[in-house]
Amino acid sequence: EDGDADSVATGSFPLSNFKGAAACLCKWLWLARHDAETLAEAETLLLGAHSFLAYALCGGDRSAAACDPTTASTTGLLAAGPPSSAARWAMEACGLFPGVDPALLPPLLRGFAPPPVGEVSGKAAETLRLPRNLEGVPVFHGVGDLASTTVGAVGVGAAGGASYAYCGTSGWVARVRTRGERLETET
Repeated sequence: EDGDADSVATGSFPLSNFKGAAACLCKWLWLARHDAETLAEAETLLLGAHSFLAYALCGGDRSAAACDPTTASTTGLLAAGPPSSAARWAMEACGLFPGVDPALLPPLLRGFAPPPVGEVSGKAAETLRLPRNLEGVPVFHGVGDLASTTVGAVGVGAAGGASYAYCGTSGWVARVRTRGERLETET
């Protein structure tokens, strides 16, 4: 059955970290209903400023569109699953909504240090008035505020149990766990 506003608002689809009316899916659905012409022109979704920057530096090359797993985890567009499973977009659930094309979701980056998403294009270097010798320099996709705040607060490779609180335009309390450490809710 097609998705509708009620199923989105109640989070009755199998989505991870769904945020109700503030979720990306709700905004995407609104755009599909109220400005379908603009949405039809889109070749991809960019889910953070860092994603846009990488995409723009690569000259708008579609292959440079990507999303890091941490940012993806804040969108409410991931498939529900155990914390130990690899993140993946909820393509089937998103595809149930008229006008929402899950093919617009960018690839999820994998690994601790993924390869570059592309290179600084001549067009970007010229537009941004960058030195010409930056053309061809590899572009690495960054992370959003959640991941960068965690690295800044506890460092890379922090021992399990390191915690911090963040209060900005949003807020959270986080605890770093070591690779393989199980959550209390996992069995």
